Amino acid sequence: MPLQPGLRVAGVARIERAVGAADDVDEVHAIHDVTGVRAAGPTIAAPTAVPPHPSIMDISDMDMSPPLKPAALHILRALADGDSHGYAIMVAVREQSGGRVPLQTGSFYRHLSKLIDAGLVDEAPRRQNGDDPRRGAYYRLTALGRQRLAAERRRLAELVAVLGPASRKGHA
Repeated sequence: MPLQPGLRVAGVARIERAVGAADDVDEVHAIHDVTGVRAAGPTIAAPTAVPPHPSIMDISDMDMSPPLKPAALHILRALADGDSHGYAIMVAVREQSGGRVPLQTGSFYRHLSKLIDAGLVDEAPRRQNGDDPRRGAYYRLTALGRQRLAAERRRLAELVAVLGPASRKGHA
């Protein structure tokens, strides 16, 4: 089918430009093969739905958040058990990580501040009964924080599953 100049693509301007710029019928057929749109006279009808190629993965539901840093992950994990004050969170991180995540006071509050800004942690509205009044603010995990912690746990579990069992080749 010869290409007619000035063809209109109903709702698909990029295809119109591609068809209009095509030099020969083979290019028009190649455009059809890629887009599913066929020249049928003065107007080209846009397809209602083009099924995705089987090798194309739908990433619309994927969590595109960057992985949490180890300190942030452990802070969220410590708060998953309930509200806590800063020092108790630092102790919990040390215990959870077996001392592998070093948190000094300054770096802890820097991470905590970022988690608060991201809406994952919030200051708890009240102290626990019978607690030392000299303790600073209490912090709690927000609903978004719980979702992010669950997503990170899934991501790490998937990573471990993909890696599979450790190979012992060459190791004594």
